[in-house]
Amino acid sequence: MEKRLQRLPDRVYFLGLLPALSLLPRKIACRLIRRQGRQIQSFLRKHDQSIQSNLASSGFEAPEAIARAFFEVLASEDLDAYYFKHWNRANIDRYFDFEGLGILEEAIAGGRGAILLTGHVGCVCSALVAMGIKGFPVTHVARGYPWEQSLPPAFLNYALKKVSWMEEKMRNQLIYAPAAADPQRSASASLEVLTSVRANKLVSMAIDVVPDMAPQRETAKFLGRICSFPTNFLRIAYASGAPIIPYYTIRDTSNWVRQRLTVEPPVALKGHLRDDLQVCVSQFERVVRKFPEQWFSWDSLSVFLSQDRTRG
Repeated sequence: MEKRLQRLPDRVYFLGLLPALSLLPRKIACRLIRRQGRQIQSFLRKHDQSIQSNLASSGFEAPEAIARAFFEVLASEDLDAYYFKHWNRANIDRYFDFEGLGILEEAIAGGRGAILLTGHVGCVCSALVAMGIKGFPVTHVARGYPWEQSLPPAFLNYALKKVSWMEEKMRNQLIYAPAAADPQRSASASLEVLTSVRANKLVSMAIDVVPDMAPQRETAKFLGRICSFPTNFLRIAYASGAPIIPYYTIRDTSNWVRQRLTVEPPVALKGHLRDDLQVCVSQFERVVRKFPEQWFSWDSLSVFLSQDRTRG
């Protein structure tokens, strides 16, 4: 999905078109990037067909319209990176509505840090930048870009620039979690997260991590199916006593310039791994069902399912 252009090198898109659009008035840039999203859709036909098929099989009506909005959101998330450098405390409220930031204040006051649980829905990167600007320094457990040699060079170059701009605004460095095939680095990443929350820090983690990036996982019902999800965030919460606080950022499709960052109350954990996982997955499913066009993993749904079949 990292490929964007059909006839031109992707560096034209990531390092030419996107920075050029970011210089235009925001409403004009949003209109043009949405058009670009539709062009990406026409190029990535196999992804488009997979997305529509998974939407339909999950009970969503009008999968064609949802898929079209999906690609518009995807391209808009690409463009957001070039705004990170210019967002600050004086202007961030022009682009974001915030709900529930007091929950983060309470978590910090509690002295146990917090695991901020999200997913690949809306724009997580924008949310991390916005929280840092609003006075909540947060880090995030990310895929191991420095070790991802399979990524297209243009996308990798763009991603590393994006990470640099993010970390400046977040006032923290990302925590890189490599694939499950590298257990030593995976264990090191988990220890870094545990150490951070015990130091009363906020650490963001995604619940919809594909199985080959999650060495510890369990099954839960999601979109009417039994799927495989990581459990490391729960194990860290049990070990540290830190609360799990769901959050997500949704682009306003009626006013494309704005996004809404919502922080929800901590999950009431019972201490039973599979039950607690199901509660967290169900909360995330509610967001996906309400904003299906903003979940970026529709074409990866079979990956979650196949891992469950191998477990029996």
